[in-house]
Amino acid sequence: EALHAGAEGLRTRGEALMAAGRKYEQALAVGQQAQREMGEALEAFCGGDATESEELGGSMLRDFIGSFQALGELQDLLRSQVGLLLCHSLFHLVKEDTERLREQNRSVGKAKNEYLASKRKYLGLQKDSKEVVVTGVKEQLASHRDVYDAARFTYYQQLARVHSRKRYEFLDVVAGAMDAHMRYFNEAHLVLRGL
Repeated sequence: EALHAGAEGLRTRGEALMAAGRKYEQALAVGQQAQREMGEALEAFCGGDATESEELGGSMLRDFIGSFQALGELQDLLRSQVGLLLCHSLFHLVKEDTERLREQNRSVGKAKNEYLASKRKYLGLQKDSKEVVVTGVKEQLASHRDVYDAARFTYYQQLARVHSRKRYEFLDVVAGAMDAHMRYFNEAHLVLRGL
C-alpha cells in the first residue's frame, strides 16, 4: 500500500515538474525570439549606406549583432536541451511507468475478483457434490490463485523498480538540465567577453 501511494505521489509530482518544464521551455522560446528580433532591429538600424553606418558606430554595432545572434543560437540550444531533458525524459519516467503500474494494478484487481469468485464457488459446494465437480472447482480455484499471486508479484516487482529508479533517474534529469544551463551561461559569458 505504501509503495502504491508513493508511486501515485511520484506521478503527481512528476506531472507538476513536467508542466513547469514545458512552461519554462516556452518561456525560453519567447526569449530566444525576442533575442532574434533585437538582433534584426540592430542590423536594420546599422544597415544602410556604409558612411552612415560608420557614423552610428557600425563596426561596434556589428559586433553586438553577432553577439546577439550567437546568444540566440545558444538560447535555442538550451531550449532544446531543456525540452529533451525536462519534458521528454520526464514523460517516459512519469507517464509510461505509472501507466504500466495502473494497468498491472487493474490486472491484479481482475485476478483477485476471479480468485474470490472461484473461492465462493468452492465454499458454496454442497457436501454431497460429485467428486468430479469438486475436483474441477478445486483446480479452478488453484489456477485462479496462481494467476492472482503471479499478478501481485509482477505488480510489486514493478512498484519496486519504479521506486528504485525514481531517485537516480529524476536526479539525472535535473542534473542534466542544470548542466545545460551551466554550458549556456559559460558560452554566453565567452561570447560577451569577446566584445
